[in-house]
Amino acid sequence: MNKNIVLFTLILAGSSQAGPYSTIENLKCKPESDVCETRVKILKEGVEVVEISGLEGPIIHSSENSQVLSCESNAVFETKGIKVFGYDGKELFSYPHLGYQRECGVLAEGALYWFLYNIVENDKPQNSVVVLNSKGEVVFRSGITVLTDFGFSYNGVPLTLTVPAPDWPG
Repeated sequence: MNKNIVLFTLILAGSSQAGPYSTIENLKCKPESDVCETRVKILKEGVEVVEISGLEGPIIHSSENSQVLSCESNAVFETKGIKVFGYDGKELFSYPHLGYQRECGVLAEGALYWFLYNIVENDKPQNSVVVLNSKGEVVFRSGITVLTDFGFSYNGVPLTLTVPAPDWPG
């Protein structure tokens, strides 16, 4: 994932609100450097409950799951995996990266988290997708493929995830 796009997204999505809970993101970068840290404040009815620091982001607030997802982009600092936190700031689960994480998001109104990875196999870029539920359980995991449309079912509901064509990591 392009670091500039991530930074721009973080600036635009500086806060989000869902019911009595909301989040505020604060991005701190060392001057003239790509070294940045994201801090997320979780507020309940406008009062700070907790601050989570040391995140790479992008950050997604899932009100349906009452969770905060940090995709922990591994483009610059080679983070090891995604992290999901409860509204109390405690890490609920993590999931190891499958390769170079290109994109991440929320599917089905915030109930499922998805991650797109680019992997090079036989000197060609390939896609790999993983979808997790709010407990960190794998709902869907593709193989390594050139596909851009992934169909699967969750709780009896057919879902489709469309992602960009495979590209070179970086």
